[in-house]
Amino acid sequence: HTYIERAQMLRLARLMPISTRPFVLIAFYSGMRRAEIARAEPTEKGWLLEDTKNGERRIVPIHPRTAHLARNWPRSVSLNTMQHHFRAAANAVGLEGLRFHDLRHSTASALLAASVDLYTVGGILGHKSTQSTKRYAHLSGGAMAKAIGAL
Repeated sequence: HTYIERAQMLRLARLMPISTRPFVLIAFYSGMRRAEIARAEPTEKGWLLEDTKNGERRIVPIHPRTAHLARNWPRSVSLNTMQHHFRAAANAVGLEGLRFHDLRHSTASALLAASVDLYTVGGILGHKSTQSTKRYAHLSGGAMAKAIGAL
């Protein structure tokens, strides 16, 4: 899996048409899967996901940077169109092998690098076990050095 940082995600998003850009922003700031974003319903408590991969309903907090998208995004774009735009933008920024699902891994890694505990990251991603979350956690050398420095 490829891990990208926020700056790379923003470059990628800027190259996507306005109609499909919200998919990338919401994915990075929520950790939701592509199909979950398409089905998610914004509520006061967060993105409501009635139908998830593990079969359990969950609420994903809405990041302040995507709150306007939750209120105003007309979600009439097909997932195929979004995927086509995503691949073109990824190629344009030199991330040819990037998959949309890699944004989910990037979210998990960014949260862990920000010292969010594994249990909370798993809850956001909808994992039933920390083993699942560990597969998404790509710790940077800087995050590990920071952890050792905390001793």
